Amino acid sequence: MRICPTCRTAYPARGRATCAKDGSRLVDEDEFARAAADPLLGATVGGRFRVRVRIGSGGMGTVYRAEQAGLERPVALKVLRSELISDRDTVARFHREAKAMSLLMHPNTVRVFDFGEDEAEGHLYLAMELLEGELLTSWIERDGAPRVSEAVHVVQEILRSLAEAHSKGIIHRDLKPDNIYLAHVEGQ
Repeated sequence: MRICPTCRTAYPARGRATCAKDGSRLVDEDEFARAAADPLLGATVGGRFRVRVRIGSGGMGTVYRAEQAGLERPVALKVLRSELISDRDTVARFHREAKAMSLLMHPNTVRVFDFGEDEAEGHLYLAMELLEGELLTSWIERDGAPRVSEAVHVVQEILRSLAEAHSKGIIHRDLKPDNIYLAHVEGQ
């Protein structure tokens, strides 16, 4: 069984990658249980980001839907795994990622709003714009191979984003469908 972490709707183990109701990425029962026990849910990180829902996790950290206090702006909050805080190389890489991303302003690149360390809890975090849409992986799993015209359009948008990064000396070393997010943008 796969479960939506946002609305808690259950789906069969095979089939959909995202929730039909809210578009959230579905997780298996074990990941759902881990997310439910997540101590950051409901917490405030960095004194200004109230964590609402766990969106997903990867090798370096966990991404949450959060709200920026004062502005009441929804954000995606990436928090470095606590067991990696003591690894100097990983922390340095997280800092480099945050600085590099903050230089990018292309509309096809996620915007960074803030970066820092929660002094009280020691969490390193990166606050980014919260996108509505789905991973390229989910789109392909759901619909199968895209038409050539669709694939060309997506690749052109990816290349536009990469061109800006390359013009600033930034190389994306982990380009894969799980790191491409197809966002719903007004007018597109």
